Amino acid sequence: MALTIESACGIAAARPWADRWNALAQRAPQRLAMLSHAWVDAYAEALMPADATLHCLFAHAGGDLLGVLPLVVRANGRAPVLLHSASTPYHAHSAFGDLLVDPQRADEAVPALLAQACCHPGLRLREIALRGIAMESPTTALPDRLPGEIAVRQGHRGWGSYLQIEGTWGDYHAGLSKNFRANLRKARTRSRSLATAELRFVWRPAGQASASDLENFLTLEASGWKGRAGSAIGQDARLQRFYARLTENAARLGWLEWHFLYMGERPVAAHMVLRIGRALNLLKIAYDETHAHLSPGSLLFEAAARRAFESGDTDEINCLTDMEWHRGWGMQRREFRDARLYPPTAVAIVFGLLPRRIVEAAKALAVRARSLGRIAASLRKSRST
Repeated sequence: MALTIESACGIAAARPWADRWNALAQRAPQRLAMLSHAWVDAYAEALMPADATLHCLFAHAGGDLLGVLPLVVRANGRAPVLLHSASTPYHAHSAFGDLLVDPQRADEAVPALLAQACCHPGLRLREIALRGIAMESPTTALPDRLPGEIAVRQGHRGWGSYLQIEGTWGDYHAGLSKNFRANLRKARTRSRSLATAELRFVWRPAGQASASDLENFLTLEASGWKGRAGSAIGQDARLQRFYARLTENAARLGWLEWHFLYMGERPVAAHMVLRIGRALNLLKIAYDETHAHLSPGSLLFEAAARRAFESGDTDEINCLTDMEWHRGWGMQRREFRDARLYPPTAVAIVFGLLPRRIVEAAKALAVRARSLGRIAASLRKSRST
């Protein structure tokens, strides 16, 4: 059955698609909560720039939703030279954006959605940016040009870490480095001998967790360096509103999980988690720095990993970011890329594609200059010795 593309302007207009949109996010290959209606709804409510408009495109056939592309559109310049740029929802706390498509119809849905986005009526688009595309996404297979001579520029954005859950806990644990396992063993010993009250793990699994635990998490997060630096979620009204809306949406869908390590009646480490299909998206972690000598963060992650291995319902724990502490756990890395699309119009070519090529050329020259500088410095050093 042929695809039909429909559009909706504003999050309210997109709500009739919400259930099908969330269901599509659960089975899409990226397995990222950021691509769901539950997430985009919270973003639009709390984080979207005041001068922006949310435009959502939906690909469907026979009532089945096969693709979604949410775009945040902003005006650039002033009349009569009024241009527009569009990107997938983006913020430091919402850094992954992409098309969401049924993997069985990706070859049709991806070009259809992007072609429709590039000819959006009433908009003089200079570019469309898809920011933070996971390597599993069908978008990574985009050709240099899409139908209608739409130009595509792709580039590296960053890395994320994830723990693959396969085999047994015993085999995985035995595969960790000897020093790392020794450190974990010492942490468990210290916790038993030095903790001032009983240490216990508290799990609020998907389908049972509620948004009410958000306050406990935010209090714990604000107790550490983020609180001192002023970057804790609870110190920013917009972020607090975003996570309140997100956890409410996720709890209603049965996606939300909380992992806690308690000392007596007080949490000393916590995970905020969303379950997307058989993947756990580890959104946020927090721990009480006054008990850092007990390694509460390591103890909680070890317990969460073991639980994932033994549950049989999880394929990966996706940490989303790429941090040094991930290395000890034997995590794998996945690349995230950006894609920028330029419609075949004078506006997009002059104000979008050409400036982008100039920027890319300048970056390439800078990289080459640094490389040549290192070579020259090495030659000088070798001659001096």
